[in-house]
Parts: sequence; C-alpha cells; structure tokens
Amino acid sequence: MSELNMQTELDLENLLPLSETLLETDENKLYMELGRRYEANITNVTESSKYRPLVHEKDKSGFEDKLKKLGIWIFKRLEIGIHNVLCSSEDNEPRNMLAEAFKLGKKNAAEVLVIVLVKYFAIASNIAIVLAVIILIIFRPVYRDFCNAWKEKLPATI
Repeated sequence: MSELNMQTELDLENLLPLSETLLETDENKLYMELGRRYEANITNVTESSKYRPLVHEKDKSGFEDKLKKLGIWIFKRLEIGIHNVLCSSEDNEPRNMLAEAFKLGKKNAAEVLVIVLVKYFAIASNIAIVLAVIILIIFRPVYRDFCNAWKEKLPATI
C-alpha cells in the first residue's frame, strides 16, 4: 500500500457508491452541491461530514444560484494547485496513482482524486468527492490526455 493511501484515512466504502451517483450529476448541480457542502461545513461540521448528498427543498429565493456561484469560486481557487499536484508536481506518487486508477474506471479515479485532495490540500472528504467528480466530468479524460486537456482550460492567473 502506498504512503499516500496509508496516511489518508477515509471511509472509501462510502465514497464509491456516492461517486457513482455524483458522476451522473449535471455539472451545474455539482457546483451547487460543492457550495452547499462548503456552507454546511461552516455551520455544522458533524452533519456535513457524512458522505450523502445534502438534501434541500427547491429554493426560489436565488439561494441555489448563490451556492452554485460559491461552488464555482471554490473550484477556481483550487484548480491551479490541484492541476500542479496531479500534472506538474515533482512528486510522482499522485500522478502514478491516478494513471493506474484511470485504467480501472472513473470510480477509481474519483477515489484517488479524493485521497490526493485530502492529503495535499487538507480538504474535507465530503467536499473532496464533489471536487473530484467535477474534475472528472469537466474533462471526461483518459489519463494521457487529462493533464493537457486541463492545462488548456486553466486560467492564466489565480
């Protein structure tokens, strides 16, 4: 088992079923879910640490749009750093793990991305799973093209 796996304690049994559900979710809803989970982490860490999607009734006051904008903002703030760790870093372990995971499918790639996000960025795992799925959905990659496709879409600066 790699050092990366041993140092990161996650309940991966609960992540895989959720990643399947999230991988079938619309990108806009994922950004909203990311914003929702971020807000939940601020207000109720114990409840938000559960892996299940947070359920809210349909909101007509524009709160869903605010959550989506928050989710996009969070992703944009982290995107360059995540890309650098996965694609440009001198540390080959995350890159090698991701390459192997892609061979086994998107669920496995999502799992590895969660581990990397938790270890390298100290992101809560309930947020990391949504970030991982956003990355996989946006780029719909095969690993050899993953970094190049992502690099082309990175903003010039933070």
